[in-house]
Amino acid sequence: MKQENQNDNNFPKLGAPAERALAQAGYTKLTQLIKITEAELNRLHGMGPNAIGRLREALTLQGLSFAEASEWGLITKKKKASTVSRTDKVG
Repeated sequence: MKQENQNDNNFPKLGAPAERALAQAGYTKLTQLIKITEAELNRLHGMGPNAIGRLREALTLQGLSFAEASEWGLITKKKKASTVSRTDKVG
């Protein structure tokens, strides 16, 4: 008999929308989630804070975590701020 939080893909028990979101995005195993950030996961339709928290906890129990944005080159340089503020009068 399998434990409630352990199934063939090692995903914890999630709601149906979150399970569908993972499946539609092609994630079939918990370990695949170490390659994406929480922000990317959050963009999936059906994925909410409760599901992300459960996935984070499941990864932590295995000594893993979601990717950090900088690990995959996802942080881009910020644009330089404009020298004109919104309160400045133009021309």
